[in-house]
Amino acid sequence: MDSLVTTLVANKEWLFSGILVSFFSWIFRSLSFVNFFKPTGPKISGKWRFRYLENGEGYAEFKQVRNRVWGKFVVFKSKSGRDIKRSFDFSGWFVSGRLTATYEDTESRGLVVGAIALELYHDRTKMNGKVIFFGGKGDTPVIDYDIKLLKNPA
Repeated sequence: MDSLVTTLVANKEWLFSGILVSFFSWIFRSLSFVNFFKPTGPKISGKWRFRYLENGEGYAEFKQVRNRVWGKFVVFKSKSGRDIKRSFDFSGWFVSGRLTATYEDTESRGLVVGAIALELYHDRTKMNGKVIFFGGKGDTPVIDYDIKLLKNPA
């Protein structure tokens, strides 16, 4: 034991350097920007196909930084099956396998708005949920409908 203490005292500069390197390494790992941008749960970034009601179709593009999610929904087939092209920007949170977000029409900002709530299946390739639509006028009823999303293969 005495020889160990003698060796440590004789090489105290190296010991001090080792402690400093360990400390700064721990600080860097704790505050690393790489860890900041990693999702804390499942990653849902990418393109997803969706269907709503009987005939409505489109796709969603998700971007994700940790629990924050944003992106765009593009509808190319209306609920009646008619070909259309509408896009909606959305932003929200993805926590505990559930996405909650608000959206608005990119063409008529503030007039066509709504909210969406989705739950990710355990296989991480499907989401299911509800969309709530608020029309542009006060007399427009609130409409809600089911939506199903499927992850596009990468």
